[in-house]
Amino acid sequence: MKEYLFDRMTGEFIREQEACIDPLESRKLERDVWMISANGTTTPPPEKKDGYAVIWNGSAWEQIEDHRGETVWKSYEESMEIKELGAIPEGWSAEQPEKPVTADDYDAAMEAHLLATRVARGYTLREPSPTYDDSPNVRWASDAADWKAFFTAVMEYGLAVMNEYAATGKAPSLDEFKAGLPQMNWTIR
Repeated sequence: MKEYLFDRMTGEFIREQEACIDPLESRKLERDVWMISANGTTTPPPEKKDGYAVIWNGSAWEQIEDHRGETVWKSYEESMEIKELGAIPEGWSAEQPEKPVTADDYDAAMEAHLLATRVARGYTLREPSPTYDDSPNVRWASDAADWKAFFTAVMEYGLAVMNEYAATGKAPSLDEFKAGLPQMNWTIR
């Protein structure tokens, strides 16, 4: 006869083993009497489902969610490791939330966008200087005017996003913010 052992504290299924015959009781009753461990049962456990533990509740086997060893998140920065059987606690998630976007993240995205635009035009270290407004070089004068308008549009966009956040508490993700940045259209190609 098989007996199915479970952990004395958690009730979790451990293993199956052959039960032993009690020789004294078997002789006395003139039939086989099996000794079942205090942390055992003759009821076979169900097949374990993924992500669950098989638990003896005192009268039957049941399947309980098992997230032990997993890290769960309440916010981007607040996490804990699950140490007990059961569902993920209310208000916690198995997925780490996205890092909140900060004003510094938006500023860095705007600076990177401005730099990439300058570099693509060949201005590696400096932006097209407003001092070129009256330059006899037509391209320089045109680029300076285009740059002022573009730079202003980028700054106004960033300010509008920050004002919207201040008013509503809602801000775009960094990818959404980058996608909304104004694009440069140089007058002289």
